[in-house]
Amino acid sequence: MFEIQISFLAVIFTCLVAPVILVIYWMMHTTSTTVRLPPGPWKLPLVGNLHQMAASSLSHRCMADLANKYGPIMHLKLGQLSAIVISSLEFVQEVLKTHDVAFSQRPTFLAAEIVSYNCSSLIFSPFNDFWRHMQKICVLELLSAKRVDSFASIRLEEASNLVQSISLSGHPFNLSEMIFSMVNIIIARAALGKKWKIQLGLEQNLLCRIFFPLLKFPRYVINLKPAIEKVHQKMDKILDEIISNHKVKRNEESAVGDDHQEDIVDVLQRLQESGELQFDLTTTQIKVVTLVINQHHFIHTSTSILILKKDEF
Repeated sequence: MFEIQISFLAVIFTCLVAPVILVIYWMMHTTSTTVRLPPGPWKLPLVGNLHQMAASSLSHRCMADLANKYGPIMHLKLGQLSAIVISSLEFVQEVLKTHDVAFSQRPTFLAAEIVSYNCSSLIFSPFNDFWRHMQKICVLELLSAKRVDSFASIRLEEASNLVQSISLSGHPFNLSEMIFSMVNIIIARAALGKKWKIQLGLEQNLLCRIFFPLLKFPRYVINLKPAIEKVHQKMDKILDEIISNHKVKRNEESAVGDDHQEDIVDVLQRLQESGELQFDLTTTQIKVVTLVINQHHFIHTSTSILILKKDEF
């Protein structure tokens, strides 16, 4: 009985003291400098406005409601991250076009450092000469109108497959999921040459590291960093296989004089071998560009720890 009472008191003590310690830690790591910020909704300690964002599954509607109340420029606190939300077309043009250099830097977090090869991708790279060169390659070589038009046959084929699948379906289906799957396949074929399924799930605890970067202890408590590194190693192995297969195929077709439709990886390898670029395009950078082109559709949040699958079908 005495042991049970001691344990109960320990639990009560922990529940009372832990929030106090977190608040003190928060105050010690919060700057006291007064900054003029746009208007915004009221904020809770520690979580800021995360509770308001989590109140609705439709975050874009939540943002629209807040913008209608607080104006086209508002301030949100997402955990420890201070965010300025722009919802006016006029101000968006000012930010993304007129003053784009001033807003070009992006924050980094643990997963970005590991998965994007130490933030060397277009998304997380600092605004420098490398970023400008890679942007030029993407605009002129990878995503030009001519290049996009060259993938028209892929789009038509996959759209035809979708229509055929719907016509043969004898039961209710989710059209949004089918269209999403079709888009993924089109991107994969355009980027990699054939249908690959690379899925990288972000475990929910990773969001804690994004919104609370100062609280470094969670990464060790939940053993997150080794898990991300393990997934990155698997992903790197898959990208090595993709690049190696492309190189072998290009050499074989070059030997017999056979021309084939270039995908994104083919274009990057051709530029790497040509020596015409103003910088050395490494294999690692080819991996990063390949990953960036696909990651918008392949990365999703999941309740399971970081997942990466490869299916060739």
